[in-house]
Amino acid sequence: MAAFPSYSTGTVSVGNGDPTIVVAGAILSGGNAMPGDDIVILGHTVIVQDVIDIGQIEIDPWPYDDVAPGTPYKIVQRSPQRYGSQELANVRALLNVLRVKGLLWYLDVAWDDPSEAQPPLTAVDGQGILQIATGKLWVMQGGAWTFSGVFRGISPKGAFDNGTVYSANDMVSSAGSSYVWINETPGSGHAPPNATYWQVVGEKGDKGDKGDTGASYAGTSTTSLAIGPGSKAFTTQAGLAYLDGARVRASSDANTSNWMEGIATYSGTILTIAVSKTNGSGTYADWNFNVAGEPGAGDMTSSNYASEYIGHEAQVRANIAAQALGDYAGMSNGTLVASASAGALTVAVKTFAGADPSAADPVYFYFRDSTLTSGAFTRIAVTSARSVVIGSTKTLGAVNGTGVRVWITAHNNAGTVQLGAINCSDTSGVFCPQEHVKYTTAVPGNASRAFYTTSAIATAAPMRLLGFCEWNSLTTAGMWVAPEIVQLLGPGVCRPGQVVQTAFTKISTVTTITTNTPTGTDLIAGFNPTSTANLVRGSFTGSVQSNNTNHRAFVAVFRNGAAFPNFPLSSVFATGSFASAPCAGSWLDKPNSTSLQNYRVFLNNDDNASTVSFPDNVGTGQQAASMTVDEIMG
Repeated sequence: MAAFPSYSTGTVSVGNGDPTIVVAGAILSGGNAMPGDDIVILGHTVIVQDVIDIGQIEIDPWPYDDVAPGTPYKIVQRSPQRYGSQELANVRALLNVLRVKGLLWYLDVAWDDPSEAQPPLTAVDGQGILQIATGKLWVMQGGAWTFSGVFRGISPKGAFDNGTVYSANDMVSSAGSSYVWINETPGSGHAPPNATYWQVVGEKGDKGDKGDTGASYAGTSTTSLAIGPGSKAFTTQAGLAYLDGARVRASSDANTSNWMEGIATYSGTILTIAVSKTNGSGTYADWNFNVAGEPGAGDMTSSNYASEYIGHEAQVRANIAAQALGDYAGMSNGTLVASASAGALTVAVKTFAGADPSAADPVYFYFRDSTLTSGAFTRIAVTSARSVVIGSTKTLGAVNGTGVRVWITAHNNAGTVQLGAINCSDTSGVFCPQEHVKYTTAVPGNASRAFYTTSAIATAAPMRLLGFCEWNSLTTAGMWVAPEIVQLLGPGVCRPGQVVQTAFTKISTVTTITTNTPTGTDLIAGFNPTSTANLVRGSFTGSVQSNNTNHRAFVAVFRNGAAFPNFPLSSVFATGSFASAPCAGSWLDKPNSTSLQNYRVFLNNDDNASTVSFPDNVGTGQQAASMTVDEIMG
């Protein structure tokens, strides 16, 4: 016997004695709940008296304990109304709708014609049936389906492809013309202009008539003239294309390296050149005329071997250096100037002359193209003041009493250059900004390894590193003072995450002890860090030996003879007499110092009696261990 249907979407709540059940997350209208249905909550069943709205049910006062919001329920749909006059009324309403003339039916793609469909599709005259995939429409007329045509929009498909299946109103291009598929049956392999399948929509026109020949610049002259400055009048052809003010070169046909050029006037058959530039010498009467370009102000020629620079060497070097710096650091004709006031730091871009950028003296910024699939650069000229301000109390992740480096960045924010800043490192690691990646920014804050600008950039934008400001020790994080170093990025300047220097040590000398007091081994490596803002990354590998079964040999790395944070003691468990085992470790440290930092492997045991060795001395060729220590740009 089939169960009554039910509805249980959402949850309910009701209090003891309440005449109303509140339903959340459900729609009770439309027959989901009706008077006479049962509602079951926590095993208690009451009768639905009425449906007040889409979220409330009227009942006799709830005789049970309070029901908390979020409690599940179930409406058992067995109201007499569901099987009486109401359902019959719904059926009659549906039948009346189905009998309306013009109601549209849909034909499945499995049938080519509605008269073939099984079970048969019936309708009254005037009703239609549409096959959406093909756009075919049939109308019921005189009790039979009559094909009315294809009703489908034009669908451009590009150039004709012999293997593509085309349907009605698909449009293609072929041999300069466009065609639309007109056959009722989809198909492939029928190339335009096959009239059975295609109708021309736009036809390629005939080639136009050749235009009249225009005036030519290819004049000649047999006037005998010597190469030299001054006015030179040549008798030439009439009807040439030269206009007064054009720059014209007259060159000898026998040797084109002999020429003279200048601004010309032309009238009738006389072309007169005010010669201002020449090459070669001699008198010639075999002249060819050509349009010449205006020489640049520098008037450089290869034969001068850059002698034009004499007396301007310093400026030339500065200009070349500025451009090279722009290619590397993201800007040219630009410097960084930092100042602090009341705990806030301002970093501004100035020109080489020490002024704000202007239309007469711009600073140029270079970014990768905003479109990632383009390999081009975008150059933006900045002609007004640019700066970024790090407000007081904004730490950027700096820590009291430690060194910090703040990188200054430029962002192409939809064509406007916006300066930013970022502290790329903390004791957890280094963020290495990549200039081929686009970034968003936030307003100033206290997080390290995150870009910020005075106003946030919500849409990812191209970025360039410009340089950095550095403090050997910032007394109070967020209270900015003038930096000890302001450095533009350039050749030889490491970027965030790059290795500044490396120390490597390899030993085969064995250290053997019988104590639980950590004792230094011969495996030691170190250097003087170049900045308190930098991190030190290290690793070691070796082997350890114990002569006492089930006792541990411990190894750890100490900095300058003492344990340092974030590197707990590591241990190796020996399982037999004179057993050995490999050991290794790695660490990331911020010593906050530029004095000598030595990292050394220390060894001890767990019972103050067992004999332990590092590296182990069992077998041949096993007495080896190594350590690598890198200073990382922060």
